[in-house]
Amino acid sequence: GAQHAVYGAKRLLDAAREEEYPDEDVQAAIRTLLAAAERGDAYAQYQAGKLYREGYFLPRDDAGAKMFFERATKQENHFAEYALGKLHADETSPFFDETKAADWFERAAEHGNGFAKYRLAKCYLEGKGRAVDIRQSCEPIQCSIECVGK
Repeated sequence: GAQHAVYGAKRLLDAAREEEYPDEDVQAAIRTLLAAAERGDAYAQYQAGKLYREGYFLPRDDAGAKMFFERATKQENHFAEYALGKLHADETSPFFDETKAADWFERAAEHGNGFAKYRLAKCYLEGKGRAVDIRQSCEPIQCSIECVGK
């Protein structure tokens, strides 16, 4: 069904980064993802946010990326929560805000995202968006090692 089409579109776009694909196939995949995102599919919303954030197949648009990531986070998509953390942590982003970055990393970590646990630990370690707290930084690092190592 619809979820299969979204997954297929994502796979085609991933492959099109590495090898030549007809432009009409790439454009059809983008339309499929964006349509599913507009219908409320959290995975498609996250993928649409990535397309806008990366600027690979669409012009880079941090505001568009943020909009789609935020929509996906309303459905507790931890990948989108992590992506929002990265968007806010990026000093080149118009949405740069270390506190918001740490907040999103924390939320994604609470939902099991191992990469977010690592980034949250770095926030505590470096005092970015959180007060420096060595003890707080140790637990997420240990958890991220366990999660990523699985």
